[in-house]
Amino acid sequence: MRLTNFAVAFISLPLSVSGLDPCALGAFEIVIPDTCDYGSVSAAYDKYFEQIYNGCGTSSQGNLLAILGANDTLSAEAKVEMLCSSINGNIYFDQIHYEGSQFTKNFYDGGTHWNEEVETNKESENGEATNNLKDDADGVNGYYELSKQRVASWPQDISNFDQQCQLNSAMCCWVTDRQANDNNGNCATPYDDNCIDKDPADNTDLCMVDLSRSPFSNNVNSDAITIFYGDDGNKAPYKAEGPVHCHGFAWAEKGSDHTARYKANNLFYISMYDHMYKRGYVRNVPGAPMCGCVEQMPIVSRSDCTQIDVVKESFKFTYDTVKAVITMDEARIKYNACQGLNNRNNDLRAYYQQLTKDKKISVPKYEEFKETVVGDHNCPYAISKKLTEKGFEMGYSDPDNWTHVVGEGTMSSLNEDIGNSFFREAFAARPNQIIKRVCLSCTRSHREIYYRRLTAVPDDMDLLDVLKNNWSDVNKNTFNIDFALYSSYEEALKNEDIDRWKFCDFNYKNVGFPANCGPSGPVGGQWNSYVVPGGEAYDHAFYIEARIVDSNFAPKTIDNIAALGSAEAGYSVESNGTYYIQGKGKMHWKDSSDNIVFAYQDSPTGDFTIVAKVSDIYRKGKWSNAGIMVRTSLSSNSPMFHITNSKYQFQGVMTQSRLKEGHDADTYSTYQNIDSPWFKIRRNFSNGEISAHLSSDGQEWEEISKLSFPKHEVLMVGMTVTSDDMYQSSEVLFEHFDVVPELLTPAPTLSAAPTRSPAPTKPIGPEEKGFCVTKEGHDQNSGVVKLESGNVDKDKCVSMCLNYSGYTGCEVIWNQGNKGCYVHTRNVARGNGVGNHWCWIK
Repeated sequence: MRLTNFAVAFISLPLSVSGLDPCALGAFEIVIPDTCDYGSVSAAYDKYFEQIYNGCGTSSQGNLLAILGANDTLSAEAKVEMLCSSINGNIYFDQIHYEGSQFTKNFYDGGTHWNEEVETNKESENGEATNNLKDDADGVNGYYELSKQRVASWPQDISNFDQQCQLNSAMCCWVTDRQANDNNGNCATPYDDNCIDKDPADNTDLCMVDLSRSPFSNNVNSDAITIFYGDDGNKAPYKAEGPVHCHGFAWAEKGSDHTARYKANNLFYISMYDHMYKRGYVRNVPGAPMCGCVEQMPIVSRSDCTQIDVVKESFKFTYDTVKAVITMDEARIKYNACQGLNNRNNDLRAYYQQLTKDKKISVPKYEEFKETVVGDHNCPYAISKKLTEKGFEMGYSDPDNWTHVVGEGTMSSLNEDIGNSFFREAFAARPNQIIKRVCLSCTRSHREIYYRRLTAVPDDMDLLDVLKNNWSDVNKNTFNIDFALYSSYEEALKNEDIDRWKFCDFNYKNVGFPANCGPSGPVGGQWNSYVVPGGEAYDHAFYIEARIVDSNFAPKTIDNIAALGSAEAGYSVESNGTYYIQGKGKMHWKDSSDNIVFAYQDSPTGDFTIVAKVSDIYRKGKWSNAGIMVRTSLSSNSPMFHITNSKYQFQGVMTQSRLKEGHDADTYSTYQNIDSPWFKIRRNFSNGEISAHLSSDGQEWEEISKLSFPKHEVLMVGMTVTSDDMYQSSEVLFEHFDVVPELLTPAPTLSAAPTRSPAPTKPIGPEEKGFCVTKEGHDQNSGVVKLESGNVDKDKCVSMCLNYSGYTGCEVIWNQGNKGCYVHTRNVARGNGVGNHWCWIK
């Protein structure tokens, strides 16, 4: 065993050093305890100088600068950092196996007899075992103890680890177990029967291999990628990539940090000792090295992780009157599971996050690192992103034969996904009653499934929701009675018993189509859900027939759809006088701009009237709403007048107005709740007045608001939708929409119908969570009057506030010491979101 005595690093001194005072010219060697940095070097030299050269008439720090060839403290710190960072290891990987550097390279690519051979009794004449890993790699065991006491040398001469790894991290991924009786993997004895092509413990999801990452390991000049959809989790029946085990480590960018100093030790421990020698894990993922810098490795969801912990360290600082040298004096380290961010231990990505948080690795490097270790359940996103980078567009398209309904992942499209209400009409127009699901991420038997109705869809059944999120047999969806499943369109058209799937189950919470249904028996994990993760169908879409359609069904796309502010417009059509409009957007009712989807047209010049019935709002969130609007332009902060139904039981129908561009909007709540209300807006051009009217039947109308509006000859007029959610769409059904170039005279104003609460006589805005505060967010404790103590009913409190002269707002507090109903008489602008408090602004 050939080992040098010390690991060393040095710098040459400038010629001017020869002119130093004789007190400082003597050679020395001092021990630096604990850490290798300028502070430790300086402290150790101070003690040495005081003991040996006290009274020489020179300063310790001045001589130290000269010894280091530095002009000031800052440059001296840099010199010491260079010396500490450049300590060369004295354990060389080639010494471990004595077979040369090419063996090391081949080993880390997944080759050599260490990786490729398996113990056998068939090669020897006497039946004795050969290819025993413990014998063939006995040098690894010998170097293990030494690796805890010496610095190893990084194998930068092989391509797997050249340039010291740009992202300060390396990783190994193994696909085979070649050693029995070590409680790891599934290799077993006798070897010749039970250890052929056996698997390691599965700890990751292999997403893909990008051949362009490691051309010197795969020997292929190509930018091709191999994609592994799904993760078998070491369980049947999903056969994805099979079990893969990944383990890595990371180190600080600063070379003097102990994680960087012992990175080669960690590489030896993880790759040769802990996984090959102890567990028998070998072989590489095809197309990638077995071990390498992370930027060369396969793209995976996660990796185990080992960190180096220092038990004791000391260094020697030596000066021979010509050069300064720092060498290792003593080293004792331990190999432990990584301590990651938020107590996520033994996790490479979490450990890398911790190093980033500790400012040992830069944020840009972490962002790039995440391109390889992408995180649990993130393979679909990583695959989609990589395909986009390579110029591919993932999906399925056959518009001549199949019409897109809704999808997830790469097969989702906000502009194509049909809403539940329109789907009912569209599906009813298909006489064959066949729905097709295409799933790119599913196992082969579930790539295409055909659902065929055998009985009519009940009026109270939301079939699209059943397929998307709640696969149930409760309401006329009984297997092979109300519907059948087929593996091909031809079989679905024939509709014969012999071709039908034989197994189906139902009624798992938030699990959509087809649960565990299978052609001949249960097949798990192939279900979709639009509300929870977990199924393998993360890239799928539903389709209905495009060719065989009732001739009376002829929907027209609504072209003039504007998404104001941060809102997003969805698939919107008109069919037989009914408008189906979809949109996302979270409306802020008193803001200076609007987040709303607006299906618009130019108004007539002069007088006009807009009429519409809001027949239904699908996705009845707290503030999901729909109505009709006029505005001066499509700018989100333009003047506007709006009547809308929030579907929220406390607020009901509301009007909203902004009379000057960029000003905050005013709101007025009627508190009237009408199912499927009729709305009307009238513009009297001559006097500049605009008014809002409400009806429950389209015959008898009630004026609920009137004001003067900016005089523009032509306004934008139309229907509005907002979902109160930036991630979920609302679908609204409008009927009887019309714009008439005259003032339709409404019927006399009526009292509120018995089914409605009487409209308040004074305006107040919608309920907002929290204390009533000023526009700047400050508490408003002046001008507050307590009207009643206790957990006062909200409706009652608002009524009391409305009858209080000079009110500016109303506030309810529950379940606290100051619980009660309060009226504000000073400036308040909004609620601040605090729990157990509710606020209404005039």
